[in-house]
Amino acid sequence: MNYILTIIVLILINTNSQNTLKFDKSNEECEDKWFHIKWIKIVVMFLGSFIWIRKLV
Repeated sequence: MNYILTIIVLILINTNSQNTLKFDKSNEECEDKWFHIKWIKIVVMFLGSFIWIRKLV
């Protein structure tokens, strides 16, 4: 039962994030990126994470 429920949840999840990773800049020069997981037909509508990198002086 748990296996079937896991498969159903994975099918219903629509994941959005940045498409490609570019390594042509240093860590401090990179843009801030958000990602979120959009859930279909589930109460939780937004999960996210934010990574902030800054140069130490």
